[in-house]
Amino acid sequence: MNAPSKNVQERPLFEMKWYDYRAIPHDMATLVCIAHFCEHIKLFHKTMLGEEDAEQINILKSCGKLSAIFDWKWWRSFEVIRQYCDKHCMPYGFFWETAIQMAVDKGFPRPSIITTYLNVSIQKAVLAEYMQDGADIRLIRFSKLEIFKADNYSKLRRQDDYYWHIIRSVRGLYSGKKREEVIGLIVKRGQIAEEFLRANNIPYTFSRD
Repeated sequence: MNAPSKNVQERPLFEMKWYDYRAIPHDMATLVCIAHFCEHIKLFHKTMLGEEDAEQINILKSCGKLSAIFDWKWWRSFEVIRQYCDKHCMPYGFFWETAIQMAVDKGFPRPSIITTYLNVSIQKAVLAEYMQDGADIRLIRFSKLEIFKADNYSKLRRQDDYYWHIIRSVRGLYSGKKREEVIGLIVKRGQIAEEFLRANNIPYTFSRD
């Protein structure tokens, strides 16, 4: 039987994983990772192969009953990939979207086979893509959780940690006046609290555009 990960293995990952997953148990996070795989492999089959959702259905059927999921033959493979993502603060959706395309580009015969993504070359290539810089605000990855919205800021440590992630991302992409304008744009969008910026003496301006 594939037992759930031991807490001692997961504890170091809690502070590393992408912010949206820090509020859920590690086994639920693995389920979220599986769900993202199903979503992206379905899209691959539909757009690249002209198939509908047969592959997704087959993947879910092979799992059987949810109550027996830890016995599922692919559980541990998904768990290892999820832990890799957590170690690098990577959203699961980004991993699957990028990894599936890379598997195709590298000529792997069956991108729908989960063990394909245990391949070290694919994992390293996805990580390199994730870590690359470029002058585009779209490369900044924002959380979808309400707790990180500016209106809900209450000086929690995990809120501050997330906001520092945003600031580091902006600093890696921009400098000078442009950096301040980008931070101002993020404030306008309600994705970072002005109170946090003022408390940490982080300059920002609002563009006239």
